[in-house]
Amino acid sequence: MPGSPTPSERERTDAEARAREKEEQAKLPYKWTQTIKDLDVTVPVAGNLRGKDIDVVMTKTKLKVG
Repeated sequence: MPGSPTPSERERTDAEARAREKEEQAKLPYKWTQTIKDLDVTVPVAGNLRGKDIDVVMTKTKLKVG
């Protein structure tokens, strides 16, 4: 059974995980941040669209913007 990682190994692993997550997030067509109390989702919208042109559906399990 392997022992616990050393602090330097843990730091390297954490840095790799943060870099991988940042890369994955950059590929998404939206941005989101989350805290224990709040969730912020930012979706880019073309400048020629108005509120009535956008369809937003939010349920307990999904968020759809179209």
